[in-house]
Amino acid sequence: MSDEHTLTPEQREKLWEQFVTEHGNAEEAYDSSLRTLAGAGLAITVSLAVALKDLPSSGVVAAALFLVALLLNLCSYFLARRDMQERLEALKGNNPTYEDAERSRWTKWTERTNAAGGVVLLIGGGSLLTFITRSV
Repeated sequence: MSDEHTLTPEQREKLWEQFVTEHGNAEEAYDSSLRTLAGAGLAITVSLAVALKDLPSSGVVAAALFLVALLLNLCSYFLARRDMQERLEALKGNNPTYEDAERSRWTKWTERTNAAGGVVLLIGGGSLLTFITRSV
């Protein structure tokens, strides 16, 4: 590899800071979108059930899935806080490295909880569509 493609420590640090900032912004946008969509899905489901004076099983499933998506989002928040606390503790130790700040044992749990929330939201959307098509 040629020298023109090698990053200096200063360039690496600057890029690292940019990536961390953008990753944080993306996580924040994802969490906000999930809360908004799950809350809207729940509101639509409940409103439709009230208007129809009926809540068939597909509506119950949709409402439950939207609530689970919101719960997973809340769990993700607490896991992310724990992740950050552990990373900060690692940096306080002797000879901390970038790797200490990059991940903790809680990082994977946070990522999995975020992914599960998104999957549950999508399934909830499908259940809502089923509820609507069978009820209207």
